[in-house]
Amino acid sequence: MGREKLETTRTDKEPFLGLSKNVRNLGWVSFFNDVSSEMIYPLLPLFLTQVLGAGVLFVGLIEGIAESVSSFLKLFSGWLSDRFQKRKGIILFGYSLASITRPFVGLATSAFHILFLRFFDRVGKGVRASPRDALLSQSCKEEERGKAFGFQRAMDHAGAMVGPLITSLLMLVLTKDLRVIFCLSAIPALFCLLILFRGVTDVTRNRTPTSPALNLHWNKWDKKFKYFLLIITLFTLGNSSDAFLLLRAKDLGIDIVSIPIL
Repeated sequence: MGREKLETTRTDKEPFLGLSKNVRNLGWVSFFNDVSSEMIYPLLPLFLTQVLGAGVLFVGLIEGIAESVSSFLKLFSGWLSDRFQKRKGIILFGYSLASITRPFVGLATSAFHILFLRFFDRVGKGVRASPRDALLSQSCKEEERGKAFGFQRAMDHAGAMVGPLITSLLMLVLTKDLRVIFCLSAIPALFCLLILFRGVTDVTRNRTPTSPALNLHWNKWDKKFKYFLLIITLFTLGNSSDAFLLLRAKDLGIDIVSIPIL
């Protein structure tokens, strides 16, 4: 009996597939969050132009504002989580904000409502992304960070595939009412928040949390980091929103059921 108890204790402490509980659960959080997000995103440009009567220019404006807000907030949320070392609360706030706003897309009656909702959805992404990555790096050994981040990104992209497939299936067998589809995106979002709340914990450190200054001076940054930022900037400028491709697909006669799959 004592031997069996000892073996059980050892097994419980061993990470599953070499991944800690935090890493696994953060992967599932990303999965369900992306399922929820991608149930909406492929159809949002069509909803804006065909249901709410917005122009293509306004679609681009929404995407530009949303992604800009997300990018800038990643910088400050990362610094904030480093300063207080309480990452879970910030992560939970970011995912909650996005999860709460998404179903309201189905209730929108004007394009400006979508601008408002997309703004807060991307605020949620900007707030959560850096603290989540920091917590991931703290939840594994240094030599296993590649595996931990690889698992998280794989789960994230898996959710981005499953979400559109669910949307197409719902439109095929249930309804083509986009508002209903958007409201149903709240279900995977609820799973995301539940896993995050119950399955993810902060990693405590054996030192007093520091309060680093927010250093934004270009001259003090490492040369390699500057090159990295330059490459990312050039790529981002040339990487137009997929919203325009989805609108073009509809113009070419592709059925709305097939657009999320596309």
